[in-house]
Amino acid sequence: MKKLLAIILVLAALLSVTALAADEEEEFVPEPGLHWEEVSSGISIWKDSIGSRWVHVWVEIRNTGDVPLFLSSGSLDLEDADGGLCQTIKNVSAYPQVLMPGEVGVFDEKTLADDDLPDGDLSIYFRPPVKEATVSLIRYDLTGVKVSEDKYKRAVAKGRVENNTEEDADGMTYVAILCYDADGSYLGLFSTIVTDDIPAGERCGFETSSASWKADAGDVAKTVCYAYRHQFQFN
Repeated sequence: MKKLLAIILVLAALLSVTALAADEEEEFVPEPGLHWEEVSSGISIWKDSIGSRWVHVWVEIRNTGDVPLFLSSGSLDLEDADGGLCQTIKNVSAYPQVLMPGEVGVFDEKTLADDDLPDGDLSIYFRPPVKEATVSLIRYDLTGVKVSEDKYKRAVAKGRVENNTEEDADGMTYVAILCYDADGSYLGLFSTIVTDDIPAGERCGFETSSASWKADAGDVAKTVCYAYRHQFQFN
C-alpha cells in the first residue's frame, strides 16, 4: 500500500511539473534586442457610392524583442502574381508610434486605387520602417470604448481618453482602436485626434467613424486601444 501511494505521489509531481512547463511555454518571452514579426497583412478593394475605387492595405506586427520599437510611416508596393508593380502607396501610417515588447501594432492606409489596379491576385511588398525607440513612452488610458452603428448606418467608436499622467496633455492626443473579428482576424481601425487639452487626472470624450476601411460594427468582436502623444524621432 505504501509503495502504491509513493508511485501516485511521484506521478502527481510529474504531472504538476509538466503542467507548469506548458504554462511557461504560453507566456511571452521576448528575444534580446530589437525583434519583430509580421502577424497578418491584407488588401481590400471596393467602390463607394459614386463609383470611386478604394484600396485598404495593412500590415500587422508584434514586438517580439525586449526593447521598445518606434514605427515610422513608410511606402509599400502592391504587386501582381508575377511580382510586377501595380501601385505604390506612400505615407502608410503606423499605429501606435511606440510599440512595447509583446504589443501588436499596425501599418494601415486607405487610398484611391489606380485605374489599372486589378481586383485580385495581389500581394504586398513592404519593409516596415522599424527601429529601437529612443523617445519616452507617453500613453493615456482609454475607457468605455464601444463600437456601434449610428443613424447613418456608419460604424462609429466612442470612448474617453483619461490623462493618467502627472502632466497636462496640451491637445493633439492620438487615438487608435484596432478592430478584430470573432476569429481574431484584423479588420481595420478607428483613428482620430483629440485636440482638446486634457489636464492631468482629467478625461475627455471622443467619437470617430471608420475612415480607413469599409466597416460593419457587427463584425467587431475585440478591440486593442491606444491613446498617445505624437512624437518625432530623428535617429
